[in-house]
This record gives sequence, structure tokens and C-alpha cells, in this order.
Amino acid sequence: MRVEGWRDIGYNFLVDKCGTIYEGRKGGVDQPVHGAHTYGWNAQTTGVAVIGDYTGEGAPRAALASVARIIAYKLGQYGVDPRGRTTLTAGASQTAGGRGYVEGDTYSFDTISGHRDGFATACPGDGLYGQLATIRAYAAADEGTGSGGGAGGGAGAAGAAGPLSSGGRYEAFLPRF
Repeated sequence: MRVEGWRDIGYNFLVDKCGTIYEGRKGGVDQPVHGAHTYGWNAQTTGVAVIGDYTGEGAPRAALASVARIIAYKLGQYGVDPRGRTTLTAGASQTAGGRGYVEGDTYSFDTISGHRDGFATACPGDGLYGQLATIRAYAAADEGTGSGGGAGGGAGAAGAAGPLSSGGRYEAFLPRF
């Protein structure tokens, strides 16, 4: 971070392979903290990263359950369906995922999307990208409960405390209110 001149990590949350959730960007887990995770979409989204390389294989169930748990918590604050769609306004012009985005225009995304859906990257890796439907289902089952019941129960989220990986980041495009 120092080499790049950054003051903080860009992601709002990080999750390790064991399911431990870490607070990323400073500002408060329960607050709509402006991240720096996906160029052009940071003002309207929350970034969740899974630590590791998921270019080939998917993330462990414990990591998926914890990603779903933090997403359900954040979306539950505003009554947003994790299985739904959201409309975002592009903060920059760019091409990503075979789509062109024009600054100021609006675009529809799955409420929980991958980093590559809004930025030209292979992130979160094919393995983890293929698990987004599972994360959506887990988050929908968890929404509003905070219990983790729908995400596999004892998945090991030790609460939010405070990913950065070149090959396996997971980006959740969560509407930021």
C-alpha cells in the first residue's frame, strides 16, 4: 500500500478460506464506507474479497458461508434481495466483461456480482465466479437472521474484525445506501 501511496485497503471486507471475516477499509462495519475496489463503481458498492487463488478451483464452503453472511448483513440493513438486480450509475467510462460503460449512464447488475462484471479483470477467478449463485442462495437464506443457518450453520465467521489477492478476489456489487 505504501508503494502505491494508498492510505487503506480498497475492499470493505475480506474473508479467508476458513471463513473468518475481516474488516477491510476503515470506517465501521455497520456504515456505508466508500471503498476503492472496482474502478467506476466504488461510490455505490461494497467490496468483499476472498483471500486466495480461485482461478481453477472454487472457494471452500466456510468462505462461501461467511461471504454470504456479511452480504446478508449489509443488504439486510436496507431490505435488498441478494437474489435480485440493482441499477448502478457508472462513475467512469470503460469496457469490462464484454460490455462498454459510459460515465453517468445507468446499468443493471445482479445485486451480488463478480469483480469482472464491472471491471476488466479475470477476478474473482473462474472457480469462485462459478459459485456466485451459491453465495446468492446462502445470503438469501441468511438475510435478516445473522444466524448463518442458511449458509451451512457453523461456518466459522468470527464476526467482523478488520482480501487482497492478485488472483482470487471476490467482488460483491452491493448497493451502498
